[in-house]
Amino acid sequence: MNKKKTFAKFSKDEQKTFLPNKHQFYRKKLYDSLKFKKKNYYKGIACRCCNGLKNVKFMKQIGNDDKNLTFSNLLQNGNYPYFIRNFIFLFKKREIIIISNKAASTINLPFKVKKKFNIGINCFINDYHIIKKLKNYIKKYSIKNHIFLISASSLSNLIVYELFKEFDNNTFIDVGSTLNYYNDKKKIQSRSYLSEYWCVKHNNIEYLNRYCYW
Repeated sequence: MNKKKTFAKFSKDEQKTFLPNKHQFYRKKLYDSLKFKKKNYYKGIACRCCNGLKNVKFMKQIGNDDKNLTFSNLLQNGNYPYFIRNFIFLFKKREIIIISNKAASTINLPFKVKKKFNIGINCFINDYHIIKKLKNYIKKYSIKNHIFLISASSLSNLIVYELFKEFDNNTFIDVGSTLNYYNDKKKIQSRSYLSEYWCVKHNNIEYLNRYCYW
């Protein structure tokens, strides 16, 4: 019997479909992104506290580069207040390009956005073509010293991987759900750490006290 398990209130925009018999190309690309090595290329993997030691060891073996391995939820939970205090300040001083869902607005972001590229539902499979579009944009306008903020599920890994290989004079960051509050305040309900940080009436602080470990 099929069973669906979920630990968060994901919207339709966040729901995904992966069929092993159809989508091996994307699985291979994800694998390649973890194997890839280059100076200043950092790879976020699962943490022991959330995924267990066995899974962390498996991903470490693939990544094979302890110095450039970090946590996939590095900017969340206990580190989120630091992200808000320091990263937002940095974003205000740099040219910013965003890749995120077409429904996400940039109007209320606390920094200026030079350009936004839209992705849709199940973007890992449906929007892989945006990588070529991004490459063409960078080449056409000689984009340098920009920060690309990417919120595109597993596709974020592939975007960072493919673009950093060719354009390492820019910075590419998978920001995940960290900017959801600015896009739509209702979306803080989809992540416990967001609810704890942004909801004044939230008294049960748990996730903001969580820090990952190997």
